[in-house]
Amino acid sequence: MVHAALEAPDPRALDLSGLGDAIVHYAPDGIVLVDAAGTIHLVNPTLLELTGFLAEDLMGQPLSVLLPPSVRGHHAALVQGYFQHPHRRAMGSGPLPGESFALAHAMQESGMRRFEIAHKSGRSLCVDVALGPCQLHGQPYVVAFVRDIAHIRRIESELALQATHDALTGLPNRRKLHDELQRLLAIAQRHGRPLALMLMDLNGFKEINDEYGHAMGDQVLQAVAQRLQGALRSSDMLARLGGDEFVILVSEMGDAEDYVTIGHKLLAALGQPLEIDGITFSLTSAIGVSVYPVHGVDAQSLVRFADMAMYSAKRQGGSCVLAYDSDMGAQMHAKVQILERMRHALDQGLLELHYQPQVDAVTGRTIGVEALLRWNDPVLGQVPPDKAIAVAESTDMIHRLGQWIIDTACRQSAEWSRKGLEVRMAINLSARQFRRPDLVQQLCAAAQRHGARLHNLEVEITESQAMENLAHTNELLDQLHACGVGIALDDFGEGYSNWVQLQRMPIDRLKLSRNFLRNIDDSDNDRRLISAMLAMSRILKLMVVAEGVETSAQRDFLTAQSCDVLQGWYFARAMAAPELEARWLGCGVPQGDVQPDAA
Repeated sequence: MVHAALEAPDPRALDLSGLGDAIVHYAPDGIVLVDAAGTIHLVNPTLLELTGFLAEDLMGQPLSVLLPPSVRGHHAALVQGYFQHPHRRAMGSGPLPGESFALAHAMQESGMRRFEIAHKSGRSLCVDVALGPCQLHGQPYVVAFVRDIAHIRRIESELALQATHDALTGLPNRRKLHDELQRLLAIAQRHGRPLALMLMDLNGFKEINDEYGHAMGDQVLQAVAQRLQGALRSSDMLARLGGDEFVILVSEMGDAEDYVTIGHKLLAALGQPLEIDGITFSLTSAIGVSVYPVHGVDAQSLVRFADMAMYSAKRQGGSCVLAYDSDMGAQMHAKVQILERMRHALDQGLLELHYQPQVDAVTGRTIGVEALLRWNDPVLGQVPPDKAIAVAESTDMIHRLGQWIIDTACRQSAEWSRKGLEVRMAINLSARQFRRPDLVQQLCAAAQRHGARLHNLEVEITESQAMENLAHTNELLDQLHACGVGIALDDFGEGYSNWVQLQRMPIDRLKLSRNFLRNIDDSDNDRRLISAMLAMSRILKLMVVAEGVETSAQRDFLTAQSCDVLQGWYFARAMAAPELEARWLGCGVPQGDVQPDAA
């Protein structure tokens, strides 16, 4: 019957005589049968394929031929230990049954990983082993199943590397740094040696990400890591904390000042022009240093003090090596307090803009104003604007503060325009603001939001900012010009004073540095220099604003030399919008000198 034909046969009727041979032959794991003397009696094709041996190489041979040379001497102990305590061992279940502590220690000391066997070529193979005792013809045997786990070990190694190393640069990461720092501190404490921790980040790296994208930023970080590593000794450790922050551990120092030499080597390596995909970057960094045991004796203190030193180095110019000193703690506390109060002031509307008039040197009428930050904090008191901006500039707070200044200036400019008071509003840009790729959009959006007229707005950038990256500068200034925004070059004369470059830049006005005016009453050289600069400006058809005018003598000299616009305490201090509107917009120049106020 069909039904009967489809029924499973009776297992008792099967001939299983060849099943054992088939299992051994086709098993995916290597199989070895060993007697109590440690002699090999059976191997399967999988084991031969795994080890590279032929069957005749192994049959009748001691098990030691399958052990790495470093532990072959322990072969007898391995076999004896197992047969004294024969147990079944599953894959991945721990030490070999019967393996003594002494044997395990000897194997570890020899450099052998627990489960390794020898390949015919002499190399070692990573394996896992399952063992089972059996009786054949009344004699005890052990059958070993051997599984190749090289791919598992590779994965484990990769995971271990990922846990301790940065995926982007391949450098040790924060976790690895912590472990290594603890190890080196223990050595330094034991032997009384100094240990330096150097912390550094890249100046302006955020702007690189913003302008060129994170993919380009990643390439910059990879190149920086290679340069820094190349500048270090083999005994030094370079790690990446994250972002653009790197740490260097210097443990082998002849004296506690060796970090200075190493730091300058790092800055020199970093300072070489870096070209990626046709774009050239000029990179700088500030390096802060703390030294065990001078500055701290634990990891947390050394990292914190190096961080303080790094930010102090940034305030000193941003491309130097600076070690921690105790005054930095107070400086860092003051900086943190200023940032906290600034955040509060922005949230609560406690900041102000005051406006200093710019007057036509011939008619005496106010034709423009410069917007200047004023901050009277309930806790800190009057905070000098240069100090507030410098602190903000050292963090991302400058972007929020800069946005507030632009918004407030645009709002005020729009209000004056609605009253028929058309004056140019000069807005100072910090270095980081100027490097923002969306600066033009930010300014135009603020003007549109508040109804300000773009042709009434002017941005002021310093000469050093303009010359830092001429290609970027000219592109950005061209975009601002296309929108109708005016451009003034501030503090002219303190930097490059490159007249050739000025011809190629879309600049409307030069603001003569106040430092040139201080000695014109007594210095013929200063007077000649100012006259020459004004003459050259006329040739280039650039309007000149002289700032810092404090006396009638300075006013008279500048007017005689055909300077276009004058600004300074002689005319007026910076003041709130209502006072300026009531007293100065549309008015002439006051008679007599004005006592200097805080500008």
